[in-house]
Parts: sequence; C-alpha cells; structure tokens
Amino acid sequence: MPSLRQFVYVTGLFLLLIAAAYHAAGIQAAEGAKSCQLGLTLGCVNGFPQPLGNPLKGSSPHNFDYFMTINAIAVSIALLIPAMALFVLRRPGGPGPVWLMFWTAANLAFLIHLYAGVFGIFGGDWRLIFHDVTTPPRVTHPNTDVPIAIWWTLDVVLAWAVTYRPHWVQLERGLLHIFIFASAVMSSVVLSSNGYVRWTGAALLVITLFWALYRVVVYPFDASSFAGRLYVWTFQGLNLIAPWYRLSTWRSLKARFSTL
Repeated sequence: MPSLRQFVYVTGLFLLLIAAAYHAAGIQAAEGAKSCQLGLTLGCVNGFPQPLGNPLKGSSPHNFDYFMTINAIAVSIALLIPAMALFVLRRPGGPGPVWLMFWTAANLAFLIHLYAGVFGIFGGDWRLIFHDVTTPPRVTHPNTDVPIAIWWTLDVVLAWAVTYRPHWVQLERGLLHIFIFASAVMSSVVLSSNGYVRWTGAALLVITLFWALYRVVVYPFDASSFAGRLYVWTFQGLNLIAPWYRLSTWRSLKARFSTL
C-alpha cells in the first residue's frame, strides 16, 4: 500500500492537473465563443466553433464540455506514462505502491473524461454513444472502450483491496495494460485532432517502449511474469507450425537474399 507521503504527492499532482484542465477548458471555450461573436471563425454551432478535425472521427462544438473532455483525457494519458513505466519495470513482488497511485489517478482522470463526454457533450443520452447521429461518429470504438473502462475501474478496486497477486490477477492486469496502452496511443496519436493530446500520446508511446526495451536488455528473464509466459507461449505456438530451432539464422537469410 502507498505511504502517506506517496498518497499526498500523487493525489496533489492529480488535483493540480485536473484543476488546470478545468481552468483551461473555461478559457478555451471563452476564446472560441468570442471568436464566433466577432465573426473570426466560420462554421460556428450554438455560438461555439466546430472545426472538421480528424476525418476519422466526428466533431462537436468546442464548448466547455468538449474541452473538459479533451483536457481530462490528456491528463489521464500523462498520468499513464509513469504508471506504464513502473508496471514495465516491476519486480517479481509486483509493480509497487507508486504504480498503484498513478494507475488510480489515471483511471480517475479517465472517468472524468467519460463523465464530461457522456453528460456534457451527449447530454446523458447513452444511445448516442453507440448510435451517434453524426458521421463519422464522435465515439469511434464504443463497444471496446466501455468494457475496457469498466475493466480498468474494477482492476483499480482489486489492486487496492487485494494485496497478494494470484496468477489470474497478474494475467488480467498484464492484458489490461496492453489494451489500455494500445487504446491510449490509438485514440491520441491517430484519432485526436488536438495537438497537445497527440504529443502526450506520443510521449506515452516512446517512453513506454524505451523502458520495455530497457527491461529486456537489463533485467534477468522472469519466466513467471506475464511477459515471460507470453514469450514462452509464442515459441510454443511457433513450434506447432515449425520448430523455431530449425528456422534459418540471420546469416543464412542474409546470404540467401544477397544471391537474389
């Protein structure tokens, strides 16, 4: 469990980032409304700009709810960076209390993102999340995003409630980190039309991959971890198709291609 100092530091950071996101959303929405009033922006809806944004994802009027949704997901991704790094660098005893704090804070920021989106942008109408009236839809993958959000929240509760780590918890937590990492990178780097969200997602991608490579190079192989099991299962599956030790080496492949 986190110490009092760890709890205070990470909680304080979370509250500071969420307060900054809230304050920034108000400023961003006011600037957009002023731009529409002065006629400096075309395509205003209900007094707020509504640019086209990403062609793969629908857009909403850039009001307070929109910016709060965007800023909250940026905070969540930023808090995921240390959480992912600490999980990658975990020891056999588990990822540790600091990971738990950042993992929880990132989840809370994500829940704020969902609240601002569902009850702000969509007015509390859950049907619009799965069957949006705009094309392309504003929520691109609701059938996977909603289950992952529930899974993430349940895992946070489980991490606080259960101090020991049975094998099934290690497995589900490892899979969850992979799904959330992929979802966060996809939604920020590929689908987001906001520059600071894309940069935050890019930082998550680069930093996580760096520490993953560091773990592979520096840490001893742990066959009991999820990554170790995944590594073993990969070669076991490969052996069902073609025994890996009979495959061509890099030198033989290089020589073969050089003759073509």
